Amino acid sequence: MPSHGEVYENDSSPSGKPHTAARRGGDQVEFEIDFYERILRSDPCYAEVLRVLGHHLTGKGYYDRGLRVDQQLARILPKDPVVRYNLACSYALLNRNRPAVSALRKAIELGYADVEHLVRDSDLDNLRDDPEYQRLLKECGWL
Repeated sequence: MPSHGEVYENDSSPSGKPHTAARRGGDQVEFEIDFYERILRSDPCYAEVLRVLGHHLTGKGYYDRGLRVDQQLARILPKDPVVRYNLACSYALLNRNRPAVSALRKAIELGYADVEHLVRDSDLDNLRDDPEYQRLLKECGWL
């Protein structure tokens, strides 16, 4: 969603996997960002395009724009746990810990359970020392 490792490995690709901060070649990704943004002008609720766009934006370090995409996805797919997880990652990348933990809590409530990914996902590094994040992991029995 997001997010974001190597492209299409633990990402927000159409497979619906969570994203992890990826860095990929410049010109091709910029081209794809522009391409997907043009598609969204005619269909702003195209979820699969939003997923890929969010991944690319985050991977390029455009965290504010990636957050807006993840927020749009959360409005379109409010019960998707991976969308909520990616939203948490976007907030965390912007050092917005309170909404990040809230989105992460919602992702878990909706069924997100990939503990191994969560504890090693660099997108969440800003949360590691946050008491609310630690409390959430303890509540889930993950810490």
